[in-house]
Amino acid sequence: MKRIILILTFILIASTANATYTWETWESGDFGNLDLNTDEAFEVNGGEGFRLRLFFNSIAIIDNTNATGIYEIVTHDNSTLFLNGGNIIKLTSSQIPPLSNPELPPVDPEHVFITCRNYSYNETTGFLSGTWENWDTFNIELISGNGLPVMKNIDFTIVPEPASLVLLGLGCLALRKRRK
Repeated sequence: MKRIILILTFILIASTANATYTWETWESGDFGNLDLNTDEAFEVNGGEGFRLRLFFNSIAIIDNTNATGIYEIVTHDNSTLFLNGGNIIKLTSSQIPPLSNPELPPVDPEHVFITCRNYSYNETTGFLSGTWENWDTFNIELISGNGLPVMKNIDFTIVPEPASLVLLGLGCLALRKRRK
């Protein structure tokens, strides 16, 4: 058992050793046009920008923007985008579609992660609408840069409403009381 734990620990350390990112945090002002390349990471917690492009193995976290927001975010291969708030006008997905070659490792197409309270997607207009965790609303135009549906590249984390959590807690208390 000790040997297995030692091996797993070594694998974990070795796998994270190559994942060193250069981080930059943006909190105010206009970052304009910004390209993130290999192993670069960018966090926005205020401010605005025209275009943010993510290339191979880059990460962007958008927690908040000012009212102007970010006009367009473009994601490319193996980039990861976390949207948690802010004003985003357009989201363009330009990932290369997975190849059907069985000798290549499978590619996880989800590369955009959105945390919100609710969302809806209008296929006719291509707009994604919803409510961020802080109760601000969003309306983002989704654009495909490769002909594939952008919604297939998005993974949603839904934050439960406080009333739902209260009902869950009351249900647990009722079950506990019933057992006694």
